[in-house]
Amino acid sequence: MKFTIKNELENRIRIRLKDGKLDYVKDQRLSYAIRKIKGVKEVRVYRRTGGVAIGFDSKVLPKDKLITALEKIKLKKIWVPEDEFVDESKISLEEIKERRLTPDAKRRIREKIALETVADMVLPLPLQVGYHFFQLVTLKSL
Repeated sequence: MKFTIKNELENRIRIRLKDGKLDYVKDQRLSYAIRKIKGVKEVRVYRRTGGVAIGFDSKVLPKDKLITALEKIKLKKIWVPEDEFVDESKISLEEIKERRLTPDAKRRIREKIALETVADMVLPLPLQVGYHFFQLVTLKSL
């Protein structure tokens, strides 16, 4: 498997696959293959970016051996047993409670709301409509 290392700590590594985005099946295969490496504690696959965050025990699995094991993975040859598929569509209540916005994200949201408010209060109606239409056209994701 071809990838680049994006970030590495003593017991965690983030990689990005050269192929980019992953579909559901490749996600499951990759997650299964990495979880089967002795010493890996946690695997999180990000399908949209082709990124993978891997938590591991550095005493059991040194970083260089982990990288070697990752390079040997062949996604097309991996078979995942049906009982090993992970359904990530369901989020537990504990996970929802743990998710919080960072102070920087809150600041950006406040700035965006303030800009919208000022635009709606100051601009005449035709310019407001044009401004919001421009936002609608340039909207990249829902």
